[in-house]
Amino acid sequence: MKTEHLIRALTMDLSGRAPVKHRHAAAWLIVALLLSSMLVGAVIVLFLAPSPHLAHGPNLTTAVTLAAALALAACAFRLSLLMQKPEAEIGFGTLAWPILLLLTGVAIELILHPASTWTRRLLGEDPLGCFLLVSGLSLPILIAAMGVLKRGAPTQPGLLGAMAGLLAAGVTSMLYVLHCPEPSLLYIAAWHVPAILMVSAVGAKLGGWWLRW
Repeated sequence: MKTEHLIRALTMDLSGRAPVKHRHAAAWLIVALLLSSMLVGAVIVLFLAPSPHLAHGPNLTTAVTLAAALALAACAFRLSLLMQKPEAEIGFGTLAWPILLLLTGVAIELILHPASTWTRRLLGEDPLGCFLLVSGLSLPILIAAMGVLKRGAPTQPGLLGAMAGLLAAGVTSMLYVLHCPEPSLLYIAAWHVPAILMVSAVGAKLGGWWLRW
């Protein structure tokens, strides 16, 4: 049997089994995200100081951070489920939405605040601590998500792991609003985004061997 025929036969066989293996994939992934998010949320509430800005009601930083993080998590959730199937056609254009939301918020912030404050708003008080917290708190959610995604049959396990990392970091970024002391989208763009990319890189590395079938 030629290699092309073998691959086609395997793909058709996996497609036939898809209703059995993937019927409840979305539900299982949601459960895994909820349970791991509860753990991360408890750590934030119990061990980290609450954000001093939440008491003053919604603001631009909180609203845009939540919107961009939610968009990232939603896009990564959908793409992660699609990538479990070897025959799926994947388009990554939707990942531009969280980027556009964040960039729009940053542009509005630059307009609203004088240039003399931009450096302070960019650096904040503890940028390294923020980077490490967002990265570290994402790991339980990443592991939970990959535990569910392992049930699939991805053709690019490393890329699926990277997508799981974006999903985990997006959820963590929403939860981190409960603690984040910096009311600046410049700060979010400078330190949260690298942390998100770091988690995605870790996911890609783990997914390369853990999600291989």
